[in-house]
This record gives sequence, structure tokens and C-alpha cells, in this order.
Amino acid sequence: MKQLSSIGMALLCAGWAWAQERAMVAVETNYPDAIVYIDSMRMGPANWRTFAATAGRHTLRLLAPGEAAWSIEPVEQEVTLTPGDTTHASLFFPLYHRIESLPLGATVYLREEQGRTALGKTPVTYPAPATTKGSFVVELFGYRVHEVVPGRDVWNRYVIQMQPLYD
Repeated sequence: MKQLSSIGMALLCAGWAWAQERAMVAVETNYPDAIVYIDSMRMGPANWRTFAATAGRHTLRLLAPGEAAWSIEPVEQEVTLTPGDTTHASLFFPLYHRIESLPLGATVYLREEQGRTALGKTPVTYPAPATTKGSFVVELFGYRVHEVVPGRDVWNRYVIQMQPLYD
């Protein structure tokens, strides 16, 4: 029996992979510039919306692009792709809110309909699982209270210059 050359083996593997049944996955996200990976294969930006892959079980992973990647945790989801079908996957990043104050050490609260929750002292980073309804309240003894309406971007930063009560 003859042994296949490395080129012959590569062609055989490529032909086998091509012959496997294909499936589609449609990605919905709040960060369209994020990069889609199926298992370890980079597929492209999420704004392409639909990606082809082999049928079967896969890990769908979404990474923030470029310099944002260091500060935003990837999101992932296990999917089972069926031959000839399109599977829909929703991968949403938490919305990160960074609240800073000058001077430091102000207390930050999240005020919502059900009341308010202390988030900590500035600087505070608050990862919200979805769009935050309500506002951030920043308080420091001897200074005016500030209220901030949360942004809707994946990464939101607020720097608050606290104003003394008395000049």
C-alpha cells in the first residue's frame, strides 16, 4: 500500500472537511464590531451577522475588538448547529460603567424604581447585565449630590467634578 504524501494528505483532509454538512449561525449582539469565533476559528466581525460552519456542537465566542479587548470579558455560548439550518444566537456584553470623582472617595448608588443600592466608593466599575434603568447618584459629605444617567455603550466612563456646598 502506498503512503500518501503530505500534499495528498492535506488535499484529502480538505476534501473531507468540505464534504461535511454545513450549517449557519446568525449572531445578534450589542457590540457589532466584536469579533466572532466558532471554536478557535476567527469568523469575522459580528456585523456580518451570519456565519457558515460545520454541523455539530460548537462554542461560539465573541471578543471585543482591538484595544477594547483587554477591558471587556469575552462572552460565549454553546450551540448545536443542524445541517442546512440557521441557528440564532444572542451574545450580549454587559454594559460597563466606570464612575470616577474628583475628589476621590465619593459613595456611588444605583437608584432604580425599587430603591437604591450602594455600589462602593469612587472609582467604581459597575458591570450591568443589560441597559440600566435608573441613575447613578454620587455623594460626598460637604459636596453637592450628582446624578448621572447611564450610557448605553458597552464601555461608559463618567468623571464627576464634585462641587463644594459652600464656596
